[in-house]
Order: sequence, then C-alpha cells, then structure tokens
Amino acid sequence: MKIHGGGGTSHIQPFEHIRENLKESKCVIFLTDGYSDLNEINFEEYPFDKLFVISEGGDDIQLKGKPCEIIHLKDEK
Repeated sequence: MKIHGGGGTSHIQPFEHIRENLKESKCVIFLTDGYSDLNEINFEEYPFDKLFVISEGGDDIQLKGKPCEIIHLKDEK
C-alpha cells in the first residue's frame, strides 16, 4: 500500500473533539505526513498521550520539542 500526503491537514478539530467528547482517552494515535497546523496547538492543554506516525516523505519539524512520541514509516520493498 502506498501512503502519501499532500499537506493542509488541520489537527485542531480532532484534538478538540477528543478533549470534549472522549474524555476517557489515554492515548491517541495520529497518522499524518506532518504537514498541518500542529505548531498552532498547545499540546499541554490536552490530557492524553499523543503518538504521531509520520508517513514516508513526511516531516516532523512541527512536533520537535512537543510532548509526544514520533514514529517514521519507511517503505520496505
């Protein structure tokens, strides 16, 4: 399966939805290319652990220094 992204994703709405409606959530896994509005989110305001799985060719620059775990996918042919 080929995974690719195009950028422009907003993570603000999922963060808000989880905080307001899924209050028992302990950890949330995000599949992303990393090209989004992550730099606009104050991770400290959301009381769940965050794991970001970055697609091959994606970028984690917006996640540097944020309280989260990051995994990079690699295409294995």
